[in-house]
Amino acid sequence: MKAEQENTRQPELSRQVLVTGGSFESLAAACEIADLGFPVLLSYQKEPPFSSPAADLAAKNGGKKTIDDIRKRARKAGGKIRMLPGTEIRALSGAPGDFTVTVGRGADTETLRVGAVVLASDLCDRPLTEAYGISGSQAVLSQAALEAALENPAASPALKDGRKITALFLLGFLQKGTPIVLSRVLSEIEALQKARSGNADVYVVAGDLKLAADGLDRLYAESRRNGAIFFKLESAPEITQTESAVTLHVYDQALRETLAICPDLLVVEDALAPSPENEALAAALRLDLDASGFLQKENVHLGPVLSNREGVFVVGPARALCDLSGGLLDAKNAALSVAALFSGEASANVARVDADKCTICLTCFRVCPHGAISWNGTAQISPLACRGCGLCASECPMEAIQVGGYEDEAISRKLSEAPAGEAAGPRITAFVCKNSAAEALGAAKAFRLPLPKNLSAVVVPCAGKVDADSILEALVNGADGVMVVSCHMGNCKSEKGNLYASWRVSDVKRRLSDIGLAPERVSFTTLAANMASGFSRAALEMETALKGLAGEKAQ
Repeated sequence: MKAEQENTRQPELSRQVLVTGGSFESLAAACEIADLGFPVLLSYQKEPPFSSPAADLAAKNGGKKTIDDIRKRARKAGGKIRMLPGTEIRALSGAPGDFTVTVGRGADTETLRVGAVVLASDLCDRPLTEAYGISGSQAVLSQAALEAALENPAASPALKDGRKITALFLLGFLQKGTPIVLSRVLSEIEALQKARSGNADVYVVAGDLKLAADGLDRLYAESRRNGAIFFKLESAPEITQTESAVTLHVYDQALRETLAICPDLLVVEDALAPSPENEALAAALRLDLDASGFLQKENVHLGPVLSNREGVFVVGPARALCDLSGGLLDAKNAALSVAALFSGEASANVARVDADKCTICLTCFRVCPHGAISWNGTAQISPLACRGCGLCASECPMEAIQVGGYEDEAISRKLSEAPAGEAAGPRITAFVCKNSAAEALGAAKAFRLPLPKNLSAVVVPCAGKVDADSILEALVNGADGVMVVSCHMGNCKSEKGNLYASWRVSDVKRRLSDIGLAPERVSFTTLAANMASGFSRAALEMETALKGLAGEKAQ
């Protein structure tokens, strides 16, 4: 026990926080964290810093005071916020409360010790003109090009003369509609109408529109009152383009005919995409990117600002496409999460290393999804970073790691217990993830849904804690069948615990088949916490399958 305690790292906490990204949301996060009394290092490369599409839109739509107030708070913070202009994160090591971060500015680098990191990278524009099969011209502009033209209408051929023009906005066909995309279009329509002194007919041809943001329905109604006409289509219109004109062929359901619209100015939506720097950040910090390139995967177990690595938080445009109100809420949540982290409350289920068994093979370091493991003579586990999933314990080839409350001995004792009662029927042992399957089983019992009479459950911190030895031990102890029930793929609190569990079940099935036993005696199932009926169904299916095996043996 002494060796185990010595190899659970308990460093003196650094309460300094590094915030990086350069977006306006990064400035807001720095203010929120500084207001709680923690010193902040604010790193950015962006010039000018502390702006973002969401903040720009908010300023145009009545949110200027909110933005000005945050800038004033940053100025008043004084020494609580130290600026690191022109810098980027290049490497991170250590654990929460004891991170070592290397930031770089050109060829120069600086090493910092911080307790937490907040990422608030910005969005970038990605023109979709070519994706619609047309090319940019004087009469075909991306949204970014239109905004630049509106800054200097005299320099734009489509805007500089005084004749009445027809402008058409095309959006919502090549990307999901979001409130920030629609808000941007409505802001551009208003600016265009002002620039033309109302001397413009405006049409919007849209696929997916989203109004779910504060005040956006009002802006939409106002735009329509000011003369903008909206066409909502199921699919993108056919577009033809010549050197001098562009034509959209739009089917009008009311008239039941196709209209040919030839605008003087066609504005094609831009995609607001994640920052290109996210990929480098993810590599440097060992973070998982989602399919779009944001720094937070779509996982029900990841709260508003959590990443897969404890002590690293993601805010606003770093984690999702959101408006300013969403980004400011993230900034507050990040500050509260930092304060909770610095409270020093470690999980009771933290993993511990037996130094006498550890051979520093680094298997645990490689599989840990939360960056909780380092090494110094032996593997060392940060109590603040460890989430007690047990993935390291199950993968350790030397069985040198145990998880508090879920030690191998405790699981063996549970497996040796016979299910309540002596009812007829096959015995089933179910390893259930406490974050999903255990909740589903509890609900199934509460709702009195049908379950096998000889079902016994072993609750584990994550399905990733279930190793092949435990499954085989359950069978040796008299179970006719074993279920391993985890979270759905993509929604594991430990990121890949369910994946490892599925691999181990497949391995056990192979072993059973090799020795002449039916592999159907072991199953792997994924469930959400609210799927009580799903648990009932899976357990009854296992019972039926086992009865079938018993019948075949009797014959």
